[in-house]
Amino acid sequence: MVLIFEFLSGGELFERITAEGYVMSEAEVINYMRQICEGVKHMHEKNIIHLDVKPENIMCQTRTSTNVKLIDFGLATKLDPNEVVKISTGTAEFAAPEIVEREPVGFYTDMWAVGVLAYVLLSGLSPFAGENDIETLKNVKACDWDFDEEAFANVSNEAKDFIRRLLVKNKEKRLTAHECLMHAWLRGDYSPRLEPIDMMRYIPIRDKIRAKYKEWEKFLLPIGRLAEYSSLRKLQLEKYRIHDTHFDRRQCAPRFVIRPQNAFAYEGQSVKFSCRIVGVAVPTVCWFHNNMELRQSVKYMKRYSGEDYTFVINRVKLDDRGEYIIRAENHYGAREEPVFLNVQPMPPEIPQYRPQEQIVRRRQALSYKMWQEESEGAPSFTFLLRPRVIQCHQTCKLLCCLSGKPTPTVKWFKGNKELTKSDYTMSHADGVVTIEIVNCKPGDSGKYKCVATNHLGTDETSCVVIVEDRRYIETTIKDLPPPPTPAIRVEDSSSSSSYFSSTHKSAATIAVTSSSSSRQESRSSKVETSSTSVSASSTSTGAKRQLKPYGKRQDSTGSTSRSRSATKELELPPDDALMGPPGFSGELPKALAVKDGDPLCLKCTVKGDPEPQITWFKNGEPLSSSDIIDLKYKQGLAALTINEVFPEDEGEYVCKATSSLGSAETKCKLKVTPMEQQVNGKGGPGDKIPRITEHLKSQEVPDGTPITLNCKIGGATKFDVVWLHNEKEIKPSKDFQYVKEGDNYLLKIAEVFPEDAGTYTCEAFNDVGETFSTCTLVILSE
Repeated sequence: MVLIFEFLSGGELFERITAEGYVMSEAEVINYMRQICEGVKHMHEKNIIHLDVKPENIMCQTRTSTNVKLIDFGLATKLDPNEVVKISTGTAEFAAPEIVEREPVGFYTDMWAVGVLAYVLLSGLSPFAGENDIETLKNVKACDWDFDEEAFANVSNEAKDFIRRLLVKNKEKRLTAHECLMHAWLRGDYSPRLEPIDMMRYIPIRDKIRAKYKEWEKFLLPIGRLAEYSSLRKLQLEKYRIHDTHFDRRQCAPRFVIRPQNAFAYEGQSVKFSCRIVGVAVPTVCWFHNNMELRQSVKYMKRYSGEDYTFVINRVKLDDRGEYIIRAENHYGAREEPVFLNVQPMPPEIPQYRPQEQIVRRRQALSYKMWQEESEGAPSFTFLLRPRVIQCHQTCKLLCCLSGKPTPTVKWFKGNKELTKSDYTMSHADGVVTIEIVNCKPGDSGKYKCVATNHLGTDETSCVVIVEDRRYIETTIKDLPPPPTPAIRVEDSSSSSSYFSSTHKSAATIAVTSSSSSRQESRSSKVETSSTSVSASSTSTGAKRQLKPYGKRQDSTGSTSRSRSATKELELPPDDALMGPPGFSGELPKALAVKDGDPLCLKCTVKGDPEPQITWFKNGEPLSSSDIIDLKYKQGLAALTINEVFPEDEGEYVCKATSSLGSAETKCKLKVTPMEQQVNGKGGPGDKIPRITEHLKSQEVPDGTPITLNCKIGGATKFDVVWLHNEKEIKPSKDFQYVKEGDNYLLKIAEVFPEDAGTYTCEAFNDVGETFSTCTLVILSE
């Protein structure tokens, strides 16, 4: 016979958790217990009871894995009430009270061992351990246990509740494997619970387990060891304290491993109950309400899938409220589970309070009037011809703009003579009419007229063109008489010498600056001639004067020498001596708050040479002039203007000046404060509703007498007042005067007439609210 088992190389669980370097925590225990409960649940669904759940029967899959397996099915038995069951009390700490008292066993027997295992893994202690096995079994029989204060100091309350609901002597009240997996301790996230558990607490349990198998190595064949400590134990009654018992017959009856839960619904809704029922034999499930079985129908719908059963009640009514019984029955017995349905009438819809949202204004896109094709119309010149003066032999172009539909016919005239396209270049396209006069001559001068005609009318425009002849202008200039020459007197050689110097300078200046003027040329030439004659006479009579070169001076002997001071005086500063990098003599404010809807103007003064280039940025994005933002820079003043500020304009504005010598910038943090919120959409937060402090008084007056109606109003600071007569507004006039005296608002009637009788109302109102006062006026006839 060949047996093939799954290879488990990790060793027993307690060997693993007592290994050097391993840290045990509550999070690790939750991981192990969840896997153990999954294995027990699978066995119980197959109606198999393990009857020997203990630490040495929990194996790790590998040396590094945290996956565990449940082994050793030597005492495991398939549930059959007609067979005898072999049970053992060899491991007294994990024996259930029903085993100690030789009572029938069932699925709840395994759940007791699961509770003991959880206690041991969390604390490293045994809840029922005594001095010997007999004392331990007595503690188990009495269910005498408690939580060690030191060991469970850092254990969660959910873990303690899990153990309390398993270590219960009443076997019917113990949690099932399915309920364990649904417990808050195994379903919650306890990964942060990493407080280490003292490893030394597990050492005594590990050593006790090792002592049981001290003869393990005597067996030569592995199959012998497996048989000795597994299936053959049933034959060694005294060694392993094996005794016979039987299954609890009630365990063969249907079991609610997942119980149905109470439900709540409003009238008209649907309700669904779910449960899971297992049994040795397939059960029959029925639903009852008010002692009446609920049959399958449109209202009551029964569904099942494997061992999962559901019951749906459609469109519940108030009469459906109450207790429902789920009964599962097979030939071994029956079980019932109650569940309660609470039905309430559908509540009326209560309007939910929603706080008033602050209105954020958005800038609307500017509307542009789209061009529309005009309807038919008579010709009309929208741009008229302009007079022209032009030189001879040049080209003259006359232009005008024309509208009209259908397209008018255009004709050109000079005087009364019509011009043709063969002599002139004419065009008419897109409403622009032109004519070109090439190589103009004096004979082309005259009055030009453009006439446009269609079947709806005629329009015309005209201008005068003058062609000037250049030769006629030059001849006229030559015929002009020359300008008079100023007289020059020469007294002696010394005076002539000084006169020469000054006259030479003035002549040179005139020659350089006014060489294009004929009158100045004539004067310059005459002055130069006089200077030459004077110089000649000076040379013949005395010493010859020499002009000193630039940057040199004459000493006493008349020789020239270099002068540092003279050279320095004429030195020009370098071209960039007056230049400087850009900067701001007047910066933007660091922070600025502007109300929503107000205008904004940011200004700063820029300096620097050469003239810097100004760029504006908002939140790092460059800005340009548009219909919204106006950017200007003139004479060193940079300005940004927004006519109406919106919340979207909030941000950081930067003005940056850049030139070839560097750059500089100034920043402003702009905050847009919201508009003052209005009460009920009206008025500001400080406004109040006007209040009548003294009402109008009804009066009876004779016909023809004057009368004054007085109403005193307070409460608000700003409000308007109108007077009404028979619900029609009274306009202020000579006969009806509105007068305000402090808080008193008066209506003065200069003379009453019979038609003035009726109801008078004084109404005061503002953006927050309104109030009014009414009186009756009776006119007494004589």
